[in-house]
Amino acid sequence: FVNAEVGSWETHLAYTDVKVVTQSTNKVFGLSSGSLFSIDKRDYSVETYSKVTGLNDNGISLIQYSDSDEALFVVYKNANIDLITSNGIYNLPDLKKKTITGSKNINNICFKDGFAYLSSDFGILKVNVNKKEFSDTYIIGENATNVVVKGVCFWNDSIYATTATNIYAAKTSKNLSNYENWNVSLNIPESGVENLSILSFDNKLFLLKANGKLYVKDQQETNDWVLFTSDEILSMNISQG
Repeated sequence: FVNAEVGSWETHLAYTDVKVVTQSTNKVFGLSSGSLFSIDKRDYSVETYSKVTGLNDNGISLIQYSDSDEALFVVYKNANIDLITSNGIYNLPDLKKKTITGSKNINNICFKDGFAYLSSDFGILKVNVNKKEFSDTYIIGENATNVVVKGVCFWNDSIYATTATNIYAAKTSKNLSNYENWNVSLNIPESGVENLSILSFDNKLFLLKANGKLYVKDQQETNDWVLFTSDEILSMNISQG
């Protein structure tokens, strides 16, 4: 029984099945069954987020915090996006409203120099975090065809994007909107096993496979990947909070 006033509403959301975690300096954010909450690292207080508290949609599919931008990206299943900052919640509905053949799903987010790079089921979306607007779209498949991008990262002078079967790379000095500047990498480890995600850390490039094996490459000039661990990793992420 809920003791609520007549004419008022209370939200009852699930926070016991956490699937995604990201963190800022002072808070840990968790996503559980499409519901968002945070735990303050200083006093362990819990804060919940919903349309009642200012979010612009329901059914969250992905969250990712940017330390450099001090902003939390909240991505919904319908491709709507909220940006939570200390100054408030900003809505980016452009992708939700855009007519696209096929899925608009966002799979991962990478941050670089004030921009967010969203890996989607049709390519890469670039968002200017400060201006809170979409600034570019990269369709990187052969002959400018859509490909499902699992993840994006930056390593040395290049940007890398992984699909289930390939790794695309382009020099950041090039026009990334031109698919011809994206090259397919050679000698992908266990080419018969699906790629799950890619990231750079500690001056190395890491590739996670669907069988849980993690591979690493520490030299951009070679195609050599070395098995880092075979401990059946499910996912990987970088957090500097």
